[in-house]
Amino acid sequence: MKNFILQTEQLFEAAQDAGYRFLLIEPILSYGIGFGVLLFVIGFFLKHEKLQIAGLVAAGLAALSFVPYMTARQEALTIIDQIYKLSPSDRGRLFKENTELWSNSTWIYTTMIIVVTATLIAGARRNQLGLGLSAVTLLIGMVAIQNSLWMNYLDASAAYPNLKSHRAPIEEITRRSTKSSNRYPELNSPQEESYAAPVHPKNDKLRQIRPIR
Repeated sequence: MKNFILQTEQLFEAAQDAGYRFLLIEPILSYGIGFGVLLFVIGFFLKHEKLQIAGLVAAGLAALSFVPYMTARQEALTIIDQIYKLSPSDRGRLFKENTELWSNSTWIYTTMIIVVTATLIAGARRNQLGLGLSAVTLLIGMVAIQNSLWMNYLDASAAYPNLKSHRAPIEEITRRSTKSSNRYPELNSPQEESYAAPVHPKNDKLRQIRPIR
């Protein structure tokens, strides 16, 4: 119980750091929206209005988390930029570029909030407008999920460059070794060594001795 309390206090302290806070919020933009859209689709086909409303609210709130996410990311950008200036790594530059891409995606999450709100007001199955808004909600929801996952992948690639090549360093070494072996097949076959018995010129008489039968 003591460890639980200490860990909880440390998590609250860490959440005050923008560098951790944006990482904490980021999964909501993919899994939160995905959960809301899935809940809405299930409620739509089951004709369960409360389930539809719950899904729309969940998806809308998840899309709304984009605002505190970008605020925390922009705050963390200055700190991360200063940290990576001290090293030759490109992670600082890549993080800055990814932050700009996230900022360019604002329209996706803004549209998601607007469409979800309109669908809640119009009703998903009440009329043709509601059905149309439901379709748009599903479409923009899929776009938001895909964009969130893709941006998460770009951030992960900045931290782990191996994700871009989809090949681990040991696999690259093995691949190069295989190419070299195919180019020079003689390196693959074991080299035969000839062995010559030592010559003892002083003991030539020993060769004339016949074995006893």
